[in-house]
Amino acid sequence: MSIIRRIQSAIPANRASFLLAFIFPFLLFSTFSATAQVEKGVVTGHVTDTTGALIGKAQIYIRNEATNVTIQTISNEQGLYVSQPLDPGFYEVRVSANGFESVAKRVRLEVSQRLSADLTLTVGQSNVIVQVNAATIQFDTDTSTVSSLRTEDATSPNFLAWALASFLGNRRCRPAFPIRSSAVLRPM
Repeated sequence: MSIIRRIQSAIPANRASFLLAFIFPFLLFSTFSATAQVEKGVVTGHVTDTTGALIGKAQIYIRNEATNVTIQTISNEQGLYVSQPLDPGFYEVRVSANGFESVAKRVRLEVSQRLSADLTLTVGQSNVIVQVNAATIQFDTDTSTVSSLRTEDATSPNFLAWALASFLGNRRCRPAFPIRSSAVLRPM
């Protein structure tokens, strides 16, 4: 059986029901998806300085001149920004970054256009304020005592006890056997 005869046998006798069941829904849904794809455009570009170095984390403001609606986006580490889908029209693209002067550019966005609007920033004044709060250290110059200064030598029993207590975090330590200062050791 040839391919044409198979297709003819698959089509029902009532061609109107075939058209309504299969072809009409296909045409209906394909027109909706085609019109939804061409109504908007996108503004994209790179943010650089006067030497050509890319500027990351720059603030980009895109204002529709007809509606005065502004959207905001941020450039990535490579200086690239991409807007959300926008209606066709005239836009003002403004960029600002720390240490640079703001720059604006007027662009016209067409239907389904990916408009490239590269912006170059010039070095400006920085608005960084550094505030230092320092307290002076008070020294007592009337007396010669200094706290936590140990004057014993390292072989002194008091120093060894202090060093051990400091090492153990000032926990109480008990010797394994009692120490008596009057004990006399005698050979056996």
